[in-house]
Amino acid sequence: VGNPEDREAVKDTEPQRRSLYKAVSQLVRAYANVADDMEEAGYHPATAQRIFEEVKFYKNLKQEVLIASNEYIDLKRYEPGMRQLIDYYIGAEESRTLSTFEDLGLIELIVEKGETAIDDLPPNMRKDKTAMAETIESNLRKVIIEERPSNPAYYEKMSVLLDELIQLRKEKAIAYEQYLKRVVELAGKTKKPGAGSPDYPSAINTGARRALYDNLYRNEKLTVALDEAVRYTKKDAWRKNKFRKKEVQFKVEEVLNEHGIHAPEEVERIFNLIVQRKEY
Repeated sequence: VGNPEDREAVKDTEPQRRSLYKAVSQLVRAYANVADDMEEAGYHPATAQRIFEEVKFYKNLKQEVLIASNEYIDLKRYEPGMRQLIDYYIGAEESRTLSTFEDLGLIELIVEKGETAIDDLPPNMRKDKTAMAETIESNLRKVIIEERPSNPAYYEKMSVLLDELIQLRKEKAIAYEQYLKRVVELAGKTKKPGAGSPDYPSAINTGARRALYDNLYRNEKLTVALDEAVRYTKKDAWRKNKFRKKEVQFKVEEVLNEHGIHAPEEVERIFNLIVQRKEY
């Protein structure tokens, strides 16, 4: 998975992870083909048990990497039959941990359950506080990277907060219990940006407005004017129709110009942000 401090680590190590997932899946399938006939195939019971333990080890390794890299939901889509093989030949308990994360990711679980979410991590991870912390940090980093286009200014702040938290942990400048509390707080801010925060004026009351406000130098008047203009101008499926898209882009430029913002790169930056916001 790589160093959680490195913003590109998860992306850079993806080929190695994909190779691991594929190799372990092939191993599990090959084992499943002979598991019921090991004795007939000439394997001594002790050898058969050793093979079982090795398959189980690599299956657990794959599971831990999936969780650490926040790729467990992808597995459900690409390997729908793997769960049944693991349940039958390696043990249902061994796959139960991964199933916990398929509908709710680790960060969503932390937001929902708080510090107790770590109880859902695999036993080997729970035994190692450093591995557990790095798993949470890698998941937070990936969420921040994925969400960044929807509010670059806000998620840059979240990235800095994560960097600071990682540094505090590594320097042992914070107790582990306090670290977990800070993780829960940061997870909440990452998944629910600005919700209930006193940092926003009362008129900045939607996710779209908060994103505009964060990226328009906290200009409330401009934010409200632009939000209303885009909502009034946009037509159905405007992103897929180049004429409708241009219409919205011209309106964005017009409103920004009226508020003293004329630089083409600034207009493009804010328009790209609006394209990313699902509310529009």
